[in-house]
Amino acid sequence: MAQGMTQEEAHRRARLDLGGIEQTKEKCRDARRVNWIQDLAQDLHHGVRTLRKSSGFAAVAILILALGIGANTAIFSLLDSALLKPLYSANPSELVSIFWGDSEGNGLSNHSYADYLDYRRESASVLSGLAAFTTVPANLCVGQKTERVNLGLVSDNYFSVLGVSAIAGRAFLLEENKTVGGSFVAVISESLWREQYGGSTDLRGKTVLLNDSRYSVVGVVPGRACRMACIVKIDVFVPGIMEGAIGGDKDFLSKRDNKEFMAIGRLRKAVTLSQAQAQFTIIAAELKKNIQHPGQKMVGPTR
Repeated sequence: MAQGMTQEEAHRRARLDLGGIEQTKEKCRDARRVNWIQDLAQDLHHGVRTLRKSSGFAAVAILILALGIGANTAIFSLLDSALLKPLYSANPSELVSIFWGDSEGNGLSNHSYADYLDYRRESASVLSGLAAFTTVPANLCVGQKTERVNLGLVSDNYFSVLGVSAIAGRAFLLEENKTVGGSFVAVISESLWREQYGGSTDLRGKTVLLNDSRYSVVGVVPGRACRMACIVKIDVFVPGIMEGAIGGDKDFLSKRDNKEFMAIGRLRKAVTLSQAQAQFTIIAAELKKNIQHPGQKMVGPTR
């Protein structure tokens, strides 16, 4: 209008310069990021229509997605409990794992119970404690139902080495890990304790039925302690010496080729990992010389 145009002509030229009212509105909406709601609704509507037309393909796609998501969730749960969460232990940086292998550290594996007893005795100068453990499936009878659980067979010092205190009762005693088939005692998880006994701290007369054998409950450990040394959750712990009775072979623990036990230790104060490894090199050499045993190697710490 300042250039001498009429009002109508000025409006027409302005619309041409702007590119049209509706196009300008769309640009404004895009700049303000409010179009995504409408776009989402349109996309969902289109997706539903497409799936309805190919219901068979849709069912297969949904099933594959569900399996994939489920598998990833399960794997992450295991990694989270085993690697990502802080270890439920006092001074976890002091903990080390010991594995069996050749002199170069190849073929690392677990230990026989007889090996473990040798390591425990000979490593006292560098480790304040060395514990052994393994897991086996077992049938646990709770009330009128029987469920499959992971049973932990552990040495008498397992909980003390890991720095775990019982929240009711006590841990295992040394004498409870001496006689094969002679110690029908158990330490149970906090979740089983609350489910079975309502959290009562009086454990007198409390028992669990495992594989048709009755065990007296002597202690309860916190839930986080049931996933400390391995990724599977352990609901019931029994003395490691009971492996000979549970497996049906009373000589099982004395055989050095039965390598079912894992070992975890705690470094003494001021002892470095290198010093501990040097001591285990000496232990390995003695074992190899005295009982024709392959070399040993120690790795860690585990955090």
